[in-house]
Amino acid sequence: MRRQKKEITGFLMLAAALTLTACSEKKSAETESETLSEYAAESDFSGVLDVSGDWKSAFEKVLLKECGVKPDHYENLGNGIYEVYVEKDGKVIPYAILDSETGEYHG
Repeated sequence: MRRQKKEITGFLMLAAALTLTACSEKKSAETESETLSEYAAESDFSGVLDVSGDWKSAFEKVLLKECGVKPDHYENLGNGIYEVYVEKDGKVIPYAILDSETGEYHG
């Protein structure tokens, strides 16, 4: 079950990156690759939260401490999985995936 969630989470991150690429203004392939690499490097973090209390507040504290950003909004992907969006450089972008049932997150 945990392996399936990791595979799903990995797939969702890939889908988010592809969506970001497809929906952004037209740029050269090199520029798009650099932009995605910058965001990926900035959001390369993972961990496990204590979900017995307010998991959103706990996650927001971790996100602010580790990455220096605050969530813009959460998108419920189903089965307790959330995609977390933040504002970077004036754009709202997908930044992390969070499992509210297990507390696992990565970006």
